[in-house]
Amino acid sequence: MEESIYDQMNKWDKDDDFFVELIKKLNPKSIVDLGCGTGRLTIFLANKGYRVVGIDPDIKSIETAKQKDEFQLVKWKIGTSEDICFSTFDVVTMTSNVVQIFINDIDWNKTLINIYNSLNIGGYLIFDTRNPLQRPWESWTKEQTQKVIIDPLTGEHITVWHQYIEVIHPLVKYRTIFEDRNLQSKIEEDVLIFRSKEKVIEDLKNVGFDEIKVYGDWVFEDAQENVKSYIFVAHKTP
Repeated sequence: MEESIYDQMNKWDKDDDFFVELIKKLNPKSIVDLGCGTGRLTIFLANKGYRVVGIDPDIKSIETAKQKDEFQLVKWKIGTSEDICFSTFDVVTMTSNVVQIFINDIDWNKTLINIYNSLNIGGYLIFDTRNPLQRPWESWTKEQTQKVIIDPLTGEHITVWHQYIEVIHPLVKYRTIFEDRNLQSKIEEDVLIFRSKEKVIEDLKNVGFDEIKVYGDWVFEDAQENVKSYIFVAHKTP
């Protein structure tokens, strides 16, 4: 199967290696990968013997993930955190900065509550987010982000890049441009939220997490102000 556009733009990297090692340390039996996309990490974890559920609201992503799940080891669901409320897991993951799509605080807090309620006592929520102090959106230019990918339907080469439009703190509006060889462009616009480390910790504590660890830049060391990425590990203690 030809790789999807998403998979070509998001290859396995050090963040995946870190999450695999972190999950190994936590030693869960059951995992739900919330916002699993096309299942890159989800399928890998299932192949390592974990019982994994992959959930994403995007139908096409789940369809792609199912096709990649050669041995049908993952339980796939089209949905959101609402769909894990009535189950229990040892670990909930939200990777690839997916938490930054929750630009509305009501939706964000509701998601955290749903996750907390779905965790077994002693369970963990783990996720990553970009550090706003480093102003990462300033590097979202054609020169610094462009890649050449292959359209899985036509086999045509497409140049794709990100470009930020404006910052209305803590929100950042940006566009993704897909340009074919005839210089015809398709443009998608999105908005991400850049919450501070302190705000995320406060939000986690407000829903019941009282033991929170924050690593930085894909190493098992406490996050400093100069890191590009935060990795949060929130423990639901007895």
